[in-house]
Amino acid sequence: MRGWRDEHSVPIRPTAATLAGINTITGKVAAVNPEAKTVTLTDESEISFDALVLATGSRNAIEIVPGLQRAYDEGVAVHFYAADAAAAAHRALSEFAGGNLVFLITAQPFRCPVAPYEGTLLAADLLRENGKRDRTEISLYTPEKQPMYGAGDYAGFELMDLLKTEEVEVHLEHAVERIDPDHRVIHFENGKAVDFDLLVFVPPHQPTITLDRPGWISIDTETMQTNYPGIWAIGDITTVTCPSGRPLPKAAVFAKNGGKAAAGNILKFLGKTGASDPMSGLGHCYIDTGAYSAVTGKTDFFQLPLPELHLSEPSQELEEAKQAEEMDWRACWE
Repeated sequence: MRGWRDEHSVPIRPTAATLAGINTITGKVAAVNPEAKTVTLTDESEISFDALVLATGSRNAIEIVPGLQRAYDEGVAVHFYAADAAAAAHRALSEFAGGNLVFLITAQPFRCPVAPYEGTLLAADLLRENGKRDRTEISLYTPEKQPMYGAGDYAGFELMDLLKTEEVEVHLEHAVERIDPDHRVIHFENGKAVDFDLLVFVPPHQPTITLDRPGWISIDTETMQTNYPGIWAIGDITTVTCPSGRPLPKAAVFAKNGGKAAAGNILKFLGKTGASDPMSGLGHCYIDTGAYSAVTGKTDFFQLPLPELHLSEPSQELEEAKQAEEMDWRACWE
């Protein structure tokens, strides 16, 4: 969205050497039968399993909010929750002449709790670079009580302070009702109506696969197992409540933690090992703040009574560390 990357740099393409010894099947899943222990693909073929890990993530469900799909199709609303969509958002922001730029979080939960705020900071940076920042009013509306709610009571307000420094107004506890693309108006459930010239939104999210009931898949954080023996789930498809009672963020670091815990418990389930470790609640994130700088924060999200995550000061060194971490992740597949 910022224009620093192209969409071809986003996908991870595992090499043949990395996947040696793995039988890869490409297809779309139609259904999972927990009792029969089979996965049915859309071509009606079936895959049997002894152990299954669901790591299919969430999907963007733009159609859930009335009027949003048409606003998106007509180009008056954009998002950055897919590589091609982020490229389109970059074009829209680059061509934006000024006016009311509104960022909107449409529903909870959503992937990467800091992403909407990071996106707002990067949009302000892009507009400043283009000479359009002085002509633009930027605001953000969210149904959240505070940003980064799962990280405790500090980081979210520290993030809001960063936005305030950039003259971005943040409006909490605003649940969207519908979008009027003809008049470019957001209508909220509390009766408030907000005009926009360009809308940048976080799409509603839905799980890509469900098991016994609609909605996110519940897991045991000790084992990552679902309600069905032999089936585990990791990453954004899951719902996890921390010991504090707050939700575990849908973030890559917790997919990684969950994957490690699931692997150990699957080996135990299959009789290959006698011990396994529970999922770690230790998590961190980087937040781009613009001008090639970033902030970071780290905490144990399973800490009681609440996690205590604080954000660092912005620096170019942290931006470099963020990029280095991505390269380390990618190197696992090369």
